[in-house]
Amino acid sequence: MHQAWPLELHNISYRLSDTHIWFYNQRGNIMNKWKIIAASSFVFAMSNAMALTNPAYVFQFTPQTGALGGEVQVYQQGSNNYSNVNQDSAILSKTSVSQSGGFLGGSNNSATVNQNGNISLVDINQSGNGHSATSSQNGDWSVTEISQSGLVGNSATTSQNGDFSKTAVSQSGLGLNNAVTTQNGDAAVIVVRQNGASNYANSSQNANFSYSNVNQIGLGNVSFVSQN
Repeated sequence: MHQAWPLELHNISYRLSDTHIWFYNQRGNIMNKWKIIAASSFVFAMSNAMALTNPAYVFQFTPQTGALGGEVQVYQQGSNNYSNVNQDSAILSKTSVSQSGGFLGGSNNSATVNQNGNISLVDINQSGNGHSATSSQNGDWSVTEISQSGLVGNSATTSQNGDFSKTAVSQSGLGLNNAVTTQNGDAAVIVVRQNGASNYANSSQNANFSYSNVNQIGLGNVSFVSQN
């Protein structure tokens, strides 16, 4: 184990070793301890729960074993926002996460990304409160875009395993909309747009060169799409 070293971060000090991060308050007492996940690249971002508008705390652990030219960008404004990005063997791929909420900032938004594909993009933009986005990307030359706004509680879960494919999810309105997409075919496209409240869309693609477009407006709409 390498010797840990101290760093200063917004009046919070921490020590970093190969396996853990220890957080200390101004009195030197341990506030928390995080275990570092053994991964090629791990990014953890958390906004200060005591402030309405504040920069995110971002920790990136390198080297990126098996990853070449990977890029991660995280921006968070608000309180209790959470971002977890893992790039493993992703060559020339990029993940961008932006979580905010307008003038006062957003709160309790969550973004989780596992990106293993090459030359691919995951772009998550969440504005508001209590939104959740989870993206798993294993295909090459693929794009996943998630945009969520509204009052509270939209949820998007995407799984992309095909190559040369695109998934785009846009949810707005009062909130509590839920979109689930699974894409296993190559050169396929899934588009989901939901505006309103308590709408649900589930789209699954296993066939190559497939195209699905779901647009729901209003309250309590339900859609199921399966392309095999």
